[in-house]
Amino acid sequence: MKLLPIILIIFLFGCNDISINDFDKEIWKNDKNACKNQRASQIDALIAHKNLILGFSQQEVVDLLGRPDKNELYSRGQKFYLYSILPNEFCSSSSSVKTLRIRFNALNSVSEITIDQN
Repeated sequence: MKLLPIILIIFLFGCNDISINDFDKEIWKNDKNACKNQRASQIDALIAHKNLILGFSQQEVVDLLGRPDKNELYSRGQKFYLYSILPNEFCSSSSSVKTLRIRFNALNSVSEITIDQN
């Protein structure tokens, strides 16, 4: 009987495959810095479900989108994960920049999702 709680905990933590309808996280993750220019095809599905992502932990975001292309730290424990949607300066000389910006509050939960465009 003592094994039941341990098995339940392993099951709950082992089944955290986060997915969103119409969003292919493997395409997103395999397009680091958007150098393959494939993330743009995925952004509409991601933004359509942004209310689902609000409240995610940093680890849940990494599980869904992979490691960020950049991250920024601000005062009061705020952090931003930045994901390029169009090829960025690491793979293109284009001056056009489009970035998914995910803001985490001091409790490490997603509090805002925006798209920056220059």
